[in-house]
Amino acid sequence: MSVFLCYDVILYIGEFQLFVDRISPTNKRIVKHHLIYGPWPSAPPKNMCLYSWCAKKMVFTYLKMFGPVNNTWLTWKRFGMKQLQITRRTRNFDGKLSWKESVFRKMTWGRCQGCGKTTQSVVFGTALCGNCRGLPLKTNCYMITTEKAVQKAKRRGVPAALIKEMPFYRLGQCKLRFNVEVNKEIARFELEN
Repeated sequence: MSVFLCYDVILYIGEFQLFVDRISPTNKRIVKHHLIYGPWPSAPPKNMCLYSWCAKKMVFTYLKMFGPVNNTWLTWKRFGMKQLQITRRTRNFDGKLSWKESVFRKMTWGRCQGCGKTTQSVVFGTALCGNCRGLPLKTNCYMITTEKAVQKAKRRGVPAALIKEMPFYRLGQCKLRFNVEVNKEIARFELEN
């Protein structure tokens, strides 16, 4: 037997959760509600300012997924000017001036996708700084050496050749691989055998 709750009840339950958990993409309508009215019900949406890179990245992701929300602070222009301090538009591939293109450049070009700091290091097409590559808490950025990856694979009974065939990022003499990708490869091998 399935039970359906009205949106008011769902939004009321969400008020007891963290902001990150509240706007998980369960439904476009719920996401828009929380982005329009902010993380706190008493805060007016026009005064909402995002300080952490995680919050800016989250709003940027929702703008890419669902597009701008009209008549609110959540448009490409307002997001770029208020949250990212962008002062002018950038030309897109068609040669037209666009706020969306300037926001994309500010969020992706030369910015570490883990912490938001400027960096010149690019790993497999994604900008990642050295700090984020070495932090195990940042699961999507954490990279391990070939030696650690092979040790992890041998403990689980996976041949080392499988790990050595994976693409790697060379940093000096080290060959680094994403820990998440190593875990996926090990799990895939275990499922097949």
